[in-house]
Amino acid sequence: MSPPRPPALGARLLELLPLVAAFNVNAVAHHRFALALPLEAALGFMAFRGLGAVHSSRRMLLAGGGLALIALVLQLLGALPPPPPGPVPPLILGPLCAGLMGLAAFCALSKNLMYSSIYAWMLAVLSVHVKPDAPLAAMLIILAVAALASAFAESALWKQGAVGALLFCAFAAAVAGGTVVLTRVLLASEGMLMQAFASLGRDLELRPGVGLEDSVLLRARSTVVASPRPMLELSGPLPARLRTTVHDRFDGRRWTASAELDRDFLSDRGPPGAEVENQLVMLEELAPFLPVPAGTLSISGAAVEPRPAGLYRSARLRGQVLRLRRSAREEEPESAPPSAALIEVPAELAGDLARHALALTPGATTPRQIGERLEAYFRDGFLYSLSTDLAARGRHPLLVLIEDKRPAYCVWFASAMALLLRAHGVPARVASGFAIGEVNPLTGVAVVRERDAHAWVEAWLPTGAARGRWTAFDPTPWRSRDAELGIDRNPGLLAQLFSALVAGGRRIIAAPGVLLEVARSPVALALLVLFLSARLWRTRGSKGAKSARLVERPVDPRLRTAYRDYLRVLAKGARLAPLAAETDDELLARLRAARGETAAEAARRFLSRYRAARFGSGPTGTPLAPELAALRRALQAPVP
Repeated sequence: MSPPRPPALGARLLELLPLVAAFNVNAVAHHRFALALPLEAALGFMAFRGLGAVHSSRRMLLAGGGLALIALVLQLLGALPPPPPGPVPPLILGPLCAGLMGLAAFCALSKNLMYSSIYAWMLAVLSVHVKPDAPLAAMLIILAVAALASAFAESALWKQGAVGALLFCAFAAAVAGGTVVLTRVLLASEGMLMQAFASLGRDLELRPGVGLEDSVLLRARSTVVASPRPMLELSGPLPARLRTTVHDRFDGRRWTASAELDRDFLSDRGPPGAEVENQLVMLEELAPFLPVPAGTLSISGAAVEPRPAGLYRSARLRGQVLRLRRSAREEEPESAPPSAALIEVPAELAGDLARHALALTPGATTPRQIGERLEAYFRDGFLYSLSTDLAARGRHPLLVLIEDKRPAYCVWFASAMALLLRAHGVPARVASGFAIGEVNPLTGVAVVRERDAHAWVEAWLPTGAARGRWTAFDPTPWRSRDAELGIDRNPGLLAQLFSALVAGGRRIIAAPGVLLEVARSPVALALLVLFLSARLWRTRGSKGAKSARLVERPVDPRLRTAYRDYLRVLAKGARLAPLAAETDDELLARLRAARGETAAEAARRFLSRYRAARFGSGPTGTPLAPELAALRRALQAPVP
């Protein structure tokens, strides 16, 4: 038997026509011809040469995932424009559409035309979430005609002459009519659907953080996404925080900026005292927000606009290298006393917050003492969590947080402390921006990541060393925050070297003008000398003793999870949370005093297994579930 003849060129092109039409829909809607046209040219060449592909799940995923990864890299580097904003974030939508292109193309080449058509239609659906115009409408019409023509050819109805043509026309009319009816039904019920989605969004919201928001909405149930994407790098004497926004009005659910902030617009930003300089390398576009430390006096390297409350704005930030001159004490100059609006508390919270404010600050007589007592209450007695569940019938979420000590993230602690300060008559507001977390000790450069988005409290103090100035208080429980975010405060030497090299590469990509700064850096010179010495040592073939290296074992994610569960078990079963500078052994001693020797022995066994798995020579994946279960049982038993 002779092998089957390959289909004619016309048939192959007809099979690819809906695919090419869907690619053009995406190119027109998202302005991404740089991705669609090369892929269409490759498909046409393979069809002309009669080339195909052997289908397998692995190859199909490689085709889709590989093209998605290429599109993501090109989009991050600026070589490929991101999709327009819509229901799906551009950073996700761009690679997703590219992946669908790869899947559709591979399925078409491997003769899986049904799957190819499905992926093409999915691509078209994701592409049309933009304002319609004539070119896009034309591309959609071409896509529909191409799909019908391809389906007609595949159905073999054309072989039945006029009868087949009529049957296919009836099928097309039924599909078109059903589409029109379904569209009208969806449009008629759009309001009901949007209301349902809004109701769902009120119960659970995914947010990237609080550092870059003009207003902050408190939701009883919400989740913050902790992304490790680097946003900027900071060198020089490092501040504690970078400010982007200030919110001073709270209506019971949302923090916003009021006209009161205009009174805080100071022409002279320079308080007396020593000054320092910082260099800021912007790795991502944050415009119009410009993260700067408190007390910033001047900025060079970009056009900036001073704003009230010591804030700054800028039109374009990505790739900019800025030099900041600021107060070494990281504080704003004196300002006039705030109005009574800065001590207002919503009526639904006023009574309960006043009662809690007095109970939590016994013996405090000055605003600073009150602030320090409240700061310690939240920092030492709560746990940090990226997900919050503060819903309770008849109680405000902030009261649930204070009274039940449930886990939450920074903006909740800042909001609660600011309102408790106001209940004491101390003017307070919530500031947002970024915390300084990851610092490389080899270079002194801090990498600020998206997960470092943070919120804290600023209180106006009328007396003391900070008289007449807004002073920062940070009630976030930092120890459990680092554990929740997976931040390692003590990376090994190899990790520090790798981080320094990666940071240098990011600076080169983000800002080519910083090459001269890198060349002048003594760290760059030291790394060059180290590299040349290693090459010379290798060339000589020396087999002498090598210098000792500090190599830390990587922390297994399961160990991080187990330790976080350990802290949660103690918080729930014994009402104990680690203090700011407390060791595990000191926390164990407090547990022994509170719950007796049985509970302390169960916790000691967990810590012993945990330390052996993390710091010993055994495998890092040691299961710790039995020890956690034993600790839970011990804490559930009556106190002897």
